[in-house]
Amino acid sequence: CGARETPKRAGGRAAMWTTHEGLDTLEVVDTVEGEARRRLGKYIFSQSEYNTIYALSAVCAALSLVASLVVVISYWYFPTLKKFSFRLVMWMSCAEAMAGLTGLFGNTGEALGLCQFLGFLSNAAELSVALWTLIIAYLMYASIGNVGEMWWLKKNEDRLYIIVGFVLPLVLSTLPWSTDNFGSTGAWCWITAYNGEDDENYTNGTLWRFLVLYVPVWIIVILISYFYYRMWSILGAYRGTARGALGDEQAKKLQKLQSRLKYYPLILIISWTPGTINRIHNSVVPSDPIFALYCIHTMFSNLRGLMCAIVYGATPAVKKTWFNFFESLKSKGNGATEMAMTTPAKTEPTPAV
Repeated sequence: CGARETPKRAGGRAAMWTTHEGLDTLEVVDTVEGEARRRLGKYIFSQSEYNTIYALSAVCAALSLVASLVVVISYWYFPTLKKFSFRLVMWMSCAEAMAGLTGLFGNTGEALGLCQFLGFLSNAAELSVALWTLIIAYLMYASIGNVGEMWWLKKNEDRLYIIVGFVLPLVLSTLPWSTDNFGSTGAWCWITAYNGEDDENYTNGTLWRFLVLYVPVWIIVILISYFYYRMWSILGAYRGTARGALGDEQAKKLQKLQSRLKYYPLILIISWTPGTINRIHNSVVPSDPIFALYCIHTMFSNLRGLMCAIVYGATPAVKKTWFNFFESLKSKGNGATEMAMTTPAKTEPTPAV
């Protein structure tokens, strides 16, 4: 390590910029407590606190990654689940799996190129999940509400959906590259909001964080909430009609559909609210982060894939398919055991005396 700047003492602390493998790191030494703290960007935590945040991120991201892969495998493995609606959820789960994968890497700051790429990929994956949720919400609303046949509402044509759900987030996520704002942000890699003493870089990074992720996500949340509100209203009217014309069974099905719809916008709101509060706080008071808020932000944002997979798994068709699958495995196992028990054992011939 080489010293970049002479240590400065202020309020009982000595601060010194050091360079390690091409990365600038500000080490803040508290002379009263005798505890070394590391400052990455403008967010100051001890190494143990960073380790705690990364551990939360890794565990929650791993759970979401596994759950999302189960959704993807379910679609491709079971013919009964190869329906249009499940295909859309499968694409959304692909984006969730990518977000979970980037969460497992944490901060690879010493490998700067890898960290910048992971930051870019993480932003694209998070935005992709939100856009796929919006696509699903709109298509359900258009189907239930008889909005009118759109030229792009084709069940066997995914190209436009893929452009909106995957290509658009990738394009938008390239914008922070223009000001070199991808890199280490502490416990993970994303859009950096500070680089040494460069206030312009801090301003650019803060703007990019909101322009290419948080603002689009909350616009999407508002749109999704509107579509679901309209669906609830329409299904409520249908339910009343069904009781009079179609019978109680159809009314119960519509009621179950209506009750399940509320979870998807709720998951988005739950998973994005702590992170949004944290980023607003970072922007207003960048030198005084709240450790507990970071932990809550990390946990809820990385558990979104698991929550969506649970809602998907609660679908009657999915539950029935997996139940039949495990029953078939059980019957095959019992059949193999019975065959082994009923097959006569081979006896060795008695040698002649």
